Amino acid sequence: MSSYTESHIAQALEAIANGQSIRKASAEFGIPNSTLQNRLRGIQSRGLAYSNLQRLSPTQEKHLAEWVRVQAALGLPPTHQQLKEFAERILQNQGDSQPLGKNWIQSFIKRNPSAMVQAPRHT
Repeated sequence: MSSYTESHIAQALEAIANGQSIRKASAEFGIPNSTLQNRLRGIQSRGLAYSNLQRLSPTQEKHLAEWVRVQAALGLPPTHQQLKEFAERILQNQGDSQPLGKNWIQSFIKRNPSAMVQAPRHT
């Protein structure tokens, strides 16, 4: 996993705009040259490029992840099934009645690692 954030990329691009070379900005901010070159050519990050293919908007996912954290802080972390049902209710309110895919939970957690939820326990 990369050790730089979108904030680091923005700082590096600002340094380049102020006259710093791509190579120096790459070394200073720990970002690959190719990433900076791509951004300068207007190529979006993978996450942003694929966000329009997601069923929930990035803002909706952010709120959903926050809901998970609040529930966990209250001692009631939602199960994967509860999380999926809640997300599907959000979609239904938008007029989207299609169920989420079987890998949606894993993808959601990958996009929102701070929203780790517990898997259902078999007793």
